[in-house]
Amino acid sequence: MLEFKKNNVSCDIYVGTGAGTELVAAIGNAAESVDVVTPYISNDLVRKLIDVRNRGVKVRLITGNGDVGRRTNPRETREYFENARLLISQKRTEDSVARKRWEKLKRVSNYCFVASICVFLFLLVIGLHNFVPTLWWGILLLVALLLAAVVTGGFAEDVKVFSYEYEELFPVKVFKEYSSRGNIRDRVTTLHSKIYIIDNKVAYLGSVNFTKSGTKYNFETRIKVNDSAGVNAIKADVDRLFHDHSLVRNARFVENEYLKRWWQKVLYKAPINPGKLNSK
Repeated sequence: MLEFKKNNVSCDIYVGTGAGTELVAAIGNAAESVDVVTPYISNDLVRKLIDVRNRGVKVRLITGNGDVGRRTNPRETREYFENARLLISQKRTEDSVARKRWEKLKRVSNYCFVASICVFLFLLVIGLHNFVPTLWWGILLLVALLLAAVVTGGFAEDVKVFSYEYEELFPVKVFKEYSSRGNIRDRVTTLHSKIYIIDNKVAYLGSVNFTKSGTKYNFETRIKVNDSAGVNAIKADVDRLFHDHSLVRNARFVENEYLKRWWQKVLYKAPINPGKLNSK
């Protein structure tokens, strides 16, 4: 470990494996706040942030989407979604008026379907006795009942009984690259910073991603800043990055509305009525 002072800011440098050991321990012992900026984050360290938040510590996370969807290990995929559901909770509310309307439509649909079965059985008997005029009227009735069952059932499927709200355990910004030309990627500015601020008193910078390999096994560089002026300057930059989405060219933060749609599709089922609760 090296200690030096540059630009009137006192800091120390660690180069080698295990560069994130002290960092992870400091986050675990945080008393007031933790800010994390990292393009990659592993499941176990997401859990670390959740545990810290559950102790009453204020946590903020800025991360990238570079490894989203790349998890091929079933256990890692399961842990990823378990942690994500802890980060993002879903609250479902029910519209009682819409619920009654849905139930009424479902009853009508079911009654029509049962009636159509009865008519069909009756037509079988009629057919055996060759009552042709009655048979034709029965067929028309059967078609009408089946049509009524399908139409009312379709109306019931579209009734919105449930609505959903999503809440973050702590503020999260996802840095998402995009291209305006389909699969041809434009030159973009990506999230590559690794910044960790604990209790607004100490900051860690360097090459260490907030992953198990980055903090333990990779050969990394870690710079620790204890100087209050230096920490405040770094904190100001993180605040700007968190709130000012125009700082990065040809890239964007995923906005809340996008996140809500993503949460609904990926993390949770969001059926609009009881008929869709058990559907895939």
